[in-house]
Amino acid sequence: MSIFSRRTLIGPAILLLAVAILYPAYWYYAAGQVEDQFARWVKIFRAKGYSIQHGPVGVDGFPGVVRLTFENPHLETPDKLALWQGKSAVIAMQPWDWWRYRVEFPNSQSIRLSHPNLKQPLTAAPEKSLVLLHFHRNGRLAEGEARIISMRVTGSASEVVATTGETWAKLSQPETPEPGPDKTQLSLSAAIENLRIPTAADEPLGGDLQRVQFVGDVKGALPRDFTREGMDEWRRAGGLLESSWLNLVWGPLDLRGRGSIGLDDRLRPLASVTTDIRGFAETLEALERARLLKRTAAAALRVALNVLAKPSPADGVKVLSVPLTARDGRLQVGPFQLFKLPTLSLPSRSD
Repeated sequence: MSIFSRRTLIGPAILLLAVAILYPAYWYYAAGQVEDQFARWVKIFRAKGYSIQHGPVGVDGFPGVVRLTFENPHLETPDKLALWQGKSAVIAMQPWDWWRYRVEFPNSQSIRLSHPNLKQPLTAAPEKSLVLLHFHRNGRLAEGEARIISMRVTGSASEVVATTGETWAKLSQPETPEPGPDKTQLSLSAAIENLRIPTAADEPLGGDLQRVQFVGDVKGALPRDFTREGMDEWRRAGGLLESSWLNLVWGPLDLRGRGSIGLDDRLRPLASVTTDIRGFAETLEALERARLLKRTAAAALRVALNVLAKPSPADGVKVLSVPLTARDGRLQVGPFQLFKLPTLSLPSRSD
């Protein structure tokens, strides 16, 4: 081998040697930072009144993804109305990206809710859930996404209240919120597949919701809390939920729409939504059988809506395109009133 060939190989060899020496040091430094960040999160939440416990923390994954593993995680809200606990949790991070985290819950979990507005305490048991977190450089959450393979919800007597198929939710927010009622403070999207509510089996549309999807933006300053006072402050500040996609498939009903949703001065839903409705004739029949619509009103609606509906170019099925509005405590389809809407049931800050 000539002297030139040897010199050519010296540079890459030195570089590889440097990487072999420095990368382990960097990896363990990054692992230490993840562990420290987790400890800071726990400290911050405890300072806010949350009860947090967990078993010993272990770090592994070298030379790849940094994995922080701990057993028996337990979190309870300050008001003790929500309790989450599981068998284990794993926080993972690429050692070269400190702003993105993957949180896995590979084993069984339990989420207990006992809000005063609930008729009974509920316990949700998600299966194999996953959370993805992305932070802005200032530490504020940029994006959060949660996925659950399936979930079972039971009541106080262990009876099944609801089951779901795949469920996911995602939110994103700006690094620095801009004030103003027309500024987006939070973007939300969520979907639930195959939601089954056994106690609703005898309801007009049955207890099986094949699909619920929502995509929208929260306008105006975010509510301080979900109390009557908090939501009224949000309403008075111009708070609004603008939906670019809404899809509900419930029995024969397939509703797709977009529009805006808010609250009136009595905290009743205030909405203006443009909808495309399939299965409206079957839905009217179900509401009539359940005596939620009078026979004369149902007959008038059926004639009027059939005139307004048009066949879909895709499959020829009749699609009704009408505005769905909520105002003065009443829900209307076009000019036809369906039923009254209640005031939003929320606790007071003094409760």
